[in-house]
Amino acid sequence: MPTLQEQIKALNEQLVTQVPLETLKNFQRSITDLQTTYSEKDTIKIGAAFPEFELTDPSGQTIHLQDIHTQETLIIAFFRGSWCPYCNLELQALEKALPLFHAKKSRLIAVSPQSPVYNDNQQQTHRLSFPLLTDSENKLAQQLGITFRLQDFVRPDYQKLGIQLEDFNADSSGILPIPAIFVIDRNALIRYIYLDPDYRNRIEIATLTAQL
Repeated sequence: MPTLQEQIKALNEQLVTQVPLETLKNFQRSITDLQTTYSEKDTIKIGAAFPEFELTDPSGQTIHLQDIHTQETLIIAFFRGSWCPYCNLELQALEKALPLFHAKKSRLIAVSPQSPVYNDNQQQTHRLSFPLLTDSENKLAQQLGITFRLQDFVRPDYQKLGIQLEDFNADSSGILPIPAIFVIDRNALIRYIYLDPDYRNRIEIATLTAQL
């Protein structure tokens, strides 16, 4: 079975043959711009208490931190949306790793700004057994310091590919989360953070498992 990194490598090679060169150049420009402008000083730090939150599940129910964080270590994976092929690969890899997480008494949830109906569709399509929750208007992600506004020069390229963020997120701001992984201990303190402004890079499952 290919690793997540091997699957991402194959995806990168596939996109070169399927996506117009000018669009790929704009995607790279967008990533480079974010790498230049993103500052870790704005991001919550390891050892800090994870903020309380109000997220929405696919049924419309409001979920609070205390509802899902009991005695287990909690893994929170922030992803961009069901339209992102890198996010889909990561979520499927996390699904396959659930037995490893459970063996270490850890629970997983995933969070995106997309509306509950899209989370529900994504959960059904990819047969994900962990919760996919909606962070409306990226309120939690902004508290954590992991958001950015998609640059104007690349938004038409997203639209050409059928990615209408206003529809997915019910929000016209163009704000997205940087894909990130947080590991929260039993006291709701942040024990580990994985974060990369280049959304093509994702955590190795073995690395995450070692943090639990």
